[in-house]
Amino acid sequence: LRAQGVEKPPARAANKAAVTRAATGIGVIQIDSVNVLARAHYMPLYARIGPYERAHLDALYSNTPHRLIEQWGHEACLVTPEVHRLLAPLRKGWVDRYLSGTEAEHPGIMAAVHREVQDHGPLTAREIQQHLAEDFPAPAREPGQSGWWSWTAVKKAIEYAFHDGTIASAGRNASFERRYDLTERVIPAELLPTPSRAEAYAELTARSLRHLGLGTAHSVADYYRLRVEPVTAELEKLEAAGAAERIEVEGIRKPVWKDPAATIPRAATATTLLSPFDPLIFERRRTEELFGMRYRIGIYTPAPKRTHGYYSLPLLVGENIVGRYDLKADRKASRLLVNGAYLEEPFGARWPHPREVAAVAADELARLAGWLGLGGVVVGNAADGDGVEQLAYALG
Repeated sequence: LRAQGVEKPPARAANKAAVTRAATGIGVIQIDSVNVLARAHYMPLYARIGPYERAHLDALYSNTPHRLIEQWGHEACLVTPEVHRLLAPLRKGWVDRYLSGTEAEHPGIMAAVHREVQDHGPLTAREIQQHLAEDFPAPAREPGQSGWWSWTAVKKAIEYAFHDGTIASAGRNASFERRYDLTERVIPAELLPTPSRAEAYAELTARSLRHLGLGTAHSVADYYRLRVEPVTAELEKLEAAGAAERIEVEGIRKPVWKDPAATIPRAATATTLLSPFDPLIFERRRTEELFGMRYRIGIYTPAPKRTHGYYSLPLLVGENIVGRYDLKADRKASRLLVNGAYLEEPFGARWPHPREVAAVAADELARLAGWLGLGGVVVGNAADGDGVEQLAYALG
């Protein structure tokens, strides 16, 4: 919890500097287009520093100089320019497999895309497609088509260049479309040379362990979606050098490594809601091992198989995850809608009574609603879960 910056509540209201420290210090901020509550990349900072101006985070990856840059690390995510460089030798497998034939199928398309971005960037993929529509028209999309296989030739060329490192993300526009520019106009010159694969694995493994505090090879590898086998080798090298400690953790059978610089606080006192994409819990096996919560996000699960609603957020109270709440921002009615409230089975040292959980949850939901600019919190008429009655009472 301390390594992730969520062991205690923020001491003061978050200013621009606090946003910058939290955003660049967390290592990776996952991006997802789902906006049922708030864009996924806004929530991890809220969990760490409380209500803040989201425009401050936007500026870090949309304004020059770019303190954060979008790249594929842990899925689509925001990382620092230093991490963007380290990911360079690791991000080409997918593009080589699926997009390497784009130029052969459409001669001249790569040069055309680069020319448009050089002359008119930053541009969205839609804008580049419009500029090149005469030479590389977009075919009609087949009914039901989605995903990378439905991309136009121009989109494939853009993505190839994006993963190849010659074009980078210069932020996103108001419609959440990625804006592309030449990499040298986004990344500082000293960070442009690509490291070796060995160097990248060594540094990313060390960074991941530092961000997690402790973890198995699997959870350390998952932070930047690395392969487990080479990460295990790097952890053993760090251990031999005194830069990692092998420890035993109750309930975890596999070897666990700890960052020697990580310290344990006397107590964990923070209370906050965690996004499904929060780095504290996005590796689900680790979440179950450390917090006793088996977590699956409902948005990717067929409705009949959902156990905790469509978009449930775990509630962290101290060192325990005590419940989860299925939330929706009803922007038209200006309210935070609670569609489900579910209590977790006791797992930690001191487990609060359901009435205590409801009272804490009511306060946290009100705080979240205020940050989102919503007028209040409402429990839905068809709300599900064993914590609904207590929460409705606590909300009054």
